[in-house]
Amino acid sequence: MLFLVVFALTAQAEDQSFMAITDAELRSNQVPTLGLFCKASSQEKYLTKHLSNFKSAFIGGTHQDAFRRPEFINQLAAFLSVETAKK
Repeated sequence: MLFLVVFALTAQAEDQSFMAITDAELRSNQVPTLGLFCKASSQEKYLTKHLSNFKSAFIGGTHQDAFRRPEFINQLAAFLSVETAKK
């Protein structure tokens, strides 16, 4: 079964302390994960460095319109195609 996590992050820092995950838990991730970002961010850099099986892509736009951008669909389709082919 393929699981997909898509991160849509805003440029503003948000309090996500209720979602605290240790670096060891991130490194032990076995689930292929795609992070789609509007622009470069510290969250993307951190996840790329610490999360196993993580791929990221920059799609431009804003948090509000990211899901409507062709880049969103293109990156998502490419990711799903690669991960489905592995099965």
